[in-house]
Order: sequence, then structure tokens, then C-alpha cells
Amino acid sequence: MKVDHFDVTLDRGMNEPYIAGEIIKGVIDVGCTREVRIGGLLVRLTGVAETGWRNKNSDLSYESRHNFMDELIDLTTVIADHCTEEFYLLEGRHSVPFEARLPMDVLSSIDRDNYGSVRYTCTALMAIPEDGDTEMVAEKTFKVYPYLNLDAPYMRDSTATTEEELGTCKARPGSGPETKEIEFSVPSDLPPTSIHADRLVTISYFFKLDLEQFDIIVPVIIGTAKTPGAIE
Repeated sequence: MKVDHFDVTLDRGMNEPYIAGEIIKGVIDVGCTREVRIGGLLVRLTGVAETGWRNKNSDLSYESRHNFMDELIDLTTVIADHCTEEFYLLEGRHSVPFEARLPMDVLSSIDRDNYGSVRYTCTALMAIPEDGDTEMVAEKTFKVYPYLNLDAPYMRDSTATTEEELGTCKARPGSGPETKEIEFSVPSDLPPTSIHADRLVTISYFFKLDLEQFDIIVPVIIGTAKTPGAIE
């Protein structure tokens, strides 16, 4: 095989987590025994949340996999400096550095048995058309911690809380699913929901329906009313 070495290295190990918004840096090392035609070089930063659960009534198992981050870095123009005009990668060892800024709204890395996981992976991809459209792949996992606990902001201490007693909520036996409408008033002196340009939420609101067997929590966006009168 013309490519005898293909690996990606990050500037931090698994014991040195990145913080949301920081720059992640790395190097792709490629070794060729002789010239080889390539189709490009890409780096993909992905974040995947996986979990599973079991239905107590039917004893059926379910799994969920959600890709919540997918950042693509195209290094084709960078590795072109190591190629001929026909895009043949020269014989020898080549190092291609890269960097990218992580999003602010990331989830915290976690991996627990019987609960699920949130994992981040850096994947380097190099296409080799002349070998039947094969692709060289190298991966490294890394950890990310957010500035805020965006996984469950409603579990943090509230700056203000308003409660209303809505009475009981009963369904007629045998009637199937029913829809219940609930009205609640929003205090007039609340500041609006605030999101910075970097997508970091600074003020958030939630509507919590406290039932006997479970709770329902829904995020609520609060805006501001237009200022009356003409703007001077």
C-alpha cells in the first residue's frame, strides 16, 4: 500500500478536557512509500449522545443515538502544498496542522454504564481515488466540559419562582388520551430570555407541571412588549 502511515494527534489527552468555546488543535501525519493521488483531506469533529431504556410493560428495549455536533474542517488546500499539480501526494512523511473553535452550546462529556454517554470524536479522512475510491481514516476521542450546565439548566437554583395551584387533573376511565388546557400568567416585571451572540443562554425560564407520579418541564421564551409612543 502506498500510504503506510495515517494518524491524527490532538494537543490534549483524554485527561485534559477542552472547555466550550476553546480552540482545539491537532496534527495529521501521513506517510507515503511512493507518490499517491488523493482526493482531499478532511477533519470532522462530532459529538454523539447515546442512551437506552426498557419498557416495563412489554419488556422491549430501545436505543437512541443523536448527533448534536458536526463540525467539518476542509484541509484540501493545505495538503495541496505537499502535492504535485496533478494532486499526487509526494513520497515521504507529511504533517498537516489544523485548528477549530468548539461551539459554546456543547454537552458535557459523560460515559456511564446503564445510563448512556456523550462522546466527542476527531476523525481525519483522506480519499484515495486510484485505489478504488478508498479512504484513510484516523480517529481520536476527546473530552469537553461546558461553562454552564446546559444539560439541565432547570435543576440549578432559581433566582425567582412563582407557583399556582391548578387543582386536580383527572381523566375519564376508558376514554383514551385527553387534552387538558392550562392557562398561567407571566409576571410583567421579568427580564426577557437572553442569548448572547455566541449562543450562550444567560437568562432562561421553564414551566413545570408538578404531577403526583412525574413532572413535566417545558422551556419558555419570554420577550418584551414594544415601548409605547414614538421613538425619539
